[in-house]
Amino acid sequence: MITETVAQLGKAACLDPRKEFGSDVMMPNRMAINASRYTFSSNLHQMCHNPQDIAGELSATVPTFRDWNTAEIRPHIEKYLSAKEGVATEDRLRVIRLAKDMICDFYQIDTIHGEGSMAAQEMFL
Repeated sequence: MITETVAQLGKAACLDPRKEFGSDVMMPNRMAINASRYTFSSNLHQMCHNPQDIAGELSATVPTFRDWNTAEIRPHIEKYLSAKEGVATEDRLRVIRLAKDMICDFYQIDTIHGEGSMAAQEMFL
């Protein structure tokens, strides 16, 4: 729902352009753009909650590809991180690694601070 709201606000910004003050240049609607940015920034942690909840602590400590390829470590990974029969441990680790890369690294910090503080966005709106 959040991503759809952000997408629709982005479309609204383009479909309702405004003339830039002092020129004849048309620009996307700033109010809709900033409403979209605010909606995304203020809900990012909520969007990341479910994958973090499903993956648990393993999303922060998932073994690396180097660990997987180390002959001394791989049997332990297979033993302790295997899933049900028919699900390859490597596939499970790839999904957890994807979750880690999407939610546990710098993305949350960059997204929130890269768009300006929440207070600045609220002032604009």
